Amino acid sequence: MIEVRHIIAAMVLVMPGIPPALSADGGGVGYQQSPSSLVVLSFSNPTAGAMAIRLPQSKVTDHGEAMALKVDISPQVRLPPELTLFKVASTSAARQIARTANTRAPESSVVVGIYSTIGPLTFARGIAGATAAAHALDLDHGHYCLIVLSNPIAGHEREYNYWYKHEHVPDVLRVPGFVSAQRFKLVRDVTPNQFTLPRYAVRFDLRTNDLRATIADVRHRLATGVTRPSAAFDMKSSITRYYSCHTSDLRR
Repeated sequence: MIEVRHIIAAMVLVMPGIPPALSADGGGVGYQQSPSSLVVLSFSNPTAGAMAIRLPQSKVTDHGEAMALKVDISPQVRLPPELTLFKVASTSAARQIARTANTRAPESSVVVGIYSTIGPLTFARGIAGATAAAHALDLDHGHYCLIVLSNPIAGHEREYNYWYKHEHVPDVLRVPGFVSAQRFKLVRDVTPNQFTLPRYAVRFDLRTNDLRATIADVRHRLATGVTRPSAAFDMKSSITRYYSCHTSDLRR
């Protein structure tokens, strides 16, 4: 069983063309995740209720975010549609989530993963070539989140993480309306009998009044190579979804 406390190995192999300071999972050499960098992704069916897992106020660092699925780019994947994301205040809280989810998952089809953040939150305003519209959080526009869960091709994890950090995240943040990005790595798949979660995830926040037009722009950039692809990205196991985002108090 993978420990919730995740420490990246300080010694990494150096591959040609990849800086030695980049570890296998995208963090720096010797980078250690603190408990406050743990987040929980909980997928559930609407009939199961919002997340179906609640924690005492002392166990979470902020209000949870309940997300409603708007567009599923990978509908063939049998992952429950509704998503709740919240930060965990301690590793003991993460263990409590694991116990609760394992108890309730069979009856509610809840899929839960504990992830650690990879690096800091990245803002479009710091990306060269990002549009001015992406530099401001326009509250008049709808708030959506693009959630992508994915795996690297076996044996190509370092190339995958280098591409994600230095190419893919900046490319996506150049799409008008995209505001920020945060990457995550799975440290514990709490409900593996329900669904095997991909090892990596990314959350992009965006503001738009026309979500389908924004999605069309994203697809066009991918099709024309403006958003650069990577052979290290495993398309077959990837999950891509757009959610509407709002904060809900999931604390008792």
